[in-house]
Amino acid sequence: MAFVVACNKPAENVDTEATTEERHEHEDMHEGEQATTADFSGISDEQSKNVISSYLEVKDALVATEADQAKEGAKKMLAALEGAEGSRAVSGLKEDARHIVDTDEMEYIREHFDQMSQNIYALAKAKNTGMTLYKQHCPMAFDNQGAYWLSSSKEIRNPYFGDKMLKCGAVKETIASK
Repeated sequence: MAFVVACNKPAENVDTEATTEERHEHEDMHEGEQATTADFSGISDEQSKNVISSYLEVKDALVATEADQAKEGAKKMLAALEGAEGSRAVSGLKEDARHIVDTDEMEYIREHFDQMSQNIYALAKAKNTGMTLYKQHCPMAFDNQGAYWLSSSKEIRNPYFGDKMLKCGAVKETIASK
């Protein structure tokens, strides 16, 4: 099957039925769960920095379409979150990291990375991570529903399409180091 896409143009000839269905099931689990600053009150700034560093490792692995590297980054995130309890956002990060660790399927990893990115964004806004991060967006991810991610660089390197559309996306927000 051909996969013909261009940034800001719809994908053609892509079979997304199974992944779209799985995505909706996962979204239902997270529906209405917007993470807030209070969700991360039990996490230290140092722990936050380690969580975000492991998230960036997962992102870079997805850019390279390397499932094993994504799994390693997710394992590091779980280790960084060890002992952090309480909020749904922290539980969501752990859940998504476990799902990434437990699969080799890139699309499934990317779906959980999307959910993870929402909680990481709230974490980055809530804590002093010592890093400047860039909230980036690809309008074509997930059958043109679009998706965000965080990066430590302004340069777009798309984790949702990897080398198929490496530079598709735009910086939407800069989260300055506190």
